[in-house]
This record gives sequence, structure tokens and C-alpha cells, in this order.
Amino acid sequence: MSLYEEAGVHRGRAARAIAAVKALAEATYTPEVLEGVGGFAARFAGPGEILHASCDGVGTKILLARKREDHRTMGWDAAAMVINDLLASRSLPLFLLDYVAMGRLRHDVLEALFEGLALACQAAGCALIGGETAELPDLLPPGHYDVVAFGVGRGAGGGEAPLPGDLLLGLPSSGLHSNGFSLVRKILRDGSLSLEDPFPFWEGSGEPPSLGDVLLIPTRIYRDSLAPILGHRGVTGLSHITGGGLCENIPRMLPPRLQAEIWEGTWPLLPVYRWLMAVTGKPLKELAIVFNGGLGMVLAVRPEALQEVREALWKTGEPSYVVGRVAEGSGGLVWREEGL
Repeated sequence: MSLYEEAGVHRGRAARAIAAVKALAEATYTPEVLEGVGGFAARFAGPGEILHASCDGVGTKILLARKREDHRTMGWDAAAMVINDLLASRSLPLFLLDYVAMGRLRHDVLEALFEGLALACQAAGCALIGGETAELPDLLPPGHYDVVAFGVGRGAGGGEAPLPGDLLLGLPSSGLHSNGFSLVRKILRDGSLSLEDPFPFWEGSGEPPSLGDVLLIPTRIYRDSLAPILGHRGVTGLSHITGGGLCENIPRMLPPRLQAEIWEGTWPLLPVYRWLMAVTGKPLKELAIVFNGGLGMVLAVRPEALQEVREALWKTGEPSYVVGRVAEGSGGLVWREEGL
């Protein structure tokens, strides 16, 4: 049984459910649907341009945020996940909508959630244009809520599909972002750990942050970093490292009969991952089935375009790391612990 299954999340069961839903969704497709269920965002041929659409939420990270009344971060994260999915589909976000469900309406929580949603939209240059707020006393207990965002973006064009020999360029995450928190919560329970405990792997000066401070760091938004290169012909694929971690998300941008090779040790390891490795006794390779491993976005880049793409990223202040390559194979991801 995997770590995630021990925490109550069954990836195989989710995959089977998605496959069943996909068949029902495909029966509704009109000729304008260019790509539906399965990618980071759907693609639709609108009048004169290609539109992309995505939907995502925050998951059980909310349960930790509730303990600290950190609701604004949850609004930000819901928007950030959708914005990054749109970017991974080579589109610039145009607008977002939200859905907030509460067991009992609390205006202070709602205001904090919308502050986070609005701040994320401002950071991504898109508009928050509407949504739905529902009070559901018989469905959610008092104090509980869920927040979901929906987004539409405009296609930015782009290069050809990835080929064997393309290099994988990783952009650092700010932390765990918004995935894997069912496992994080199990780790906290099993270890009798508190969110107020000092973070034991603090590298800075002064008082260390709390464990909660580190776990609830907001999701990075990559709009400013990626906007200059979304249409670059040398960028052949983009992958937002979301649910399913590095192992499931990088292959999503690859055509059939290609696989990703990841070279461990080619990017800086965030302190939160050293903590996870210590408390679980698991190597990064196994944690990468669930978490982003410190990389929030991974690009496939033609070798001859690598320097130009990295320079364009650097001009925005974005560091990047060559973390692997695309190779012929049967799909999926191969982890090279020896690195390059």
C-alpha cells in the first residue's frame, strides 16, 4: 500500500472514476471542442481564437488553514491552481469565477477568501467576474467550507510536440502548494505534531517559523515568468505539478511512446521536503508520487532553444534547472537517482 493510500486517497480508484466521467463528457462534445477531459485545461474553438478552461480547488489543505484562521491563503490557492493549469495549456488567464460552499455563512471567512481570490487574480492579470456562494447547513458542518475556482484563458500558440532529447526545465515551487495534504495531515496525526511546533529544518537566522507557517505557504503563480515564453516554438510542453506529483504530471504533456527521465539532485531541495523525508523515512522518489518535490512547473524545451528560454525566464527573475529529459519509452516517468 502506498503512502497516499494509507492516508485514505486511492489514486487508482480516482483514475477509474475519471475514465468513466470522461466517456460521459465526450458524448456531449461539439465540433468546437479541441481537447476535453484529461489535460491541464480544456480547449475550445471560440470565434476567432482558442479558449482554454480549467477548474480546481484546494482540497484538505483547508482543514489545516481552518485551524489557523488562514482563509485568505485558501482563496489565493484556489485561484492559483486554476491559473497555473491555464498557463500549462499555453493560455493567459482572462477571467475566473468562484464557488464557495459553507455549512454556516461567516462574513469574515467569506471576505478573507475573496481577498485571496482577488489578490491572485490581480497577480495574474485576470478578472474575478462572478461565482456562487452557498450556505449548506445540512451538507457541511458549521465552520466547514470548500472553495473552488473556474477559469478561462486565451491561447498563446506555441511550439511543436515534445520529441526524444528535449530537456526538462524545472521552475521552483514555494513549497507543497495545494496537493498531498491528506498525507500531511496523517503525518501530523501519527507524529502527534502541532502546527505551532517550530519547523525543525529552518535554515534562516532568527526564530524559526512554525510548522504551520511552512505547510501553508501559498501556491506560486507563474504568470509573469511564463508569459514571455508561452508562444516560444522551442518550448514543446508545459506541466503544472499538481495532484499526482512529479510522477503523474510530467507525462501528461508527452505524446504516446515517450517518457520522462528525472535526474534527482539537479535542483535545490526545499527544507519542507527534507522534513517530509525525515518524518516518513521515504526517499524523494517515493514522495514525488504525491508531491511536487520542489518543482511547481516543468517545461519541455528543445536543446537548441534552452539558453534562450532560460535567459527569458531569468529576465523575469525566475530561476530554472535542467532536471531531466524526454526519451523514447512506454510512457510514464523514470527516476534516475544518480542524476546526470
